[in-house]
Amino acid sequence: MRNAAAARLGDKRYVIAGLVDTSGYAADVRAKYEGFFITDSPIKINGSDLTVGAYGFGFTQDGKMQILDLQGNQALSVSTTKDSDLTRPRPLMMSKAADGLRFYNGKDYVTITAKLPRQRQILIYSSLCSLLLVGEISTHGTHSILSRSLSDRHGKSDRTPTDAR
Repeated sequence: MRNAAAARLGDKRYVIAGLVDTSGYAADVRAKYEGFFITDSPIKINGSDLTVGAYGFGFTQDGKMQILDLQGNQALSVSTTKDSDLTRPRPLMMSKAADGLRFYNGKDYVTITAKLPRQRQILIYSSLCSLLLVGEISTHGTHSILSRSLSDRHGKSDRTPTDAR
């Protein structure tokens, strides 16, 4: 598609963008509002936080991407990067990159990354702490080490005699 793009971040998290017809609008309005941008989970655009919602967006001639809320107030403004290696730019596209997702308007792009919910960050942190407290490093995988460390901590060991160290 030339005028819309969508990407899935994780299992059930989506970012959707589409261009709107701004012919007949003044140039300053077109620069502010080229399309719609919808995210159903918190994300980061070039490191800046954007909450769940529906927004308008526009790319300016001076290398900025503006995100506007539904009332027309600026929610976010970030600098874009020009991809001079892109051979066939399209009006709007998203592509996977090593550092996240690239959201393009022509050769200009911003990087979108998923923002982990606070509860998920805490879960990851506490899991790592459990592993560090036990001090086990194994090739059996994180899940079995974590299960073992949690069961040991509660006095229930599921190790067999060949497993014990």
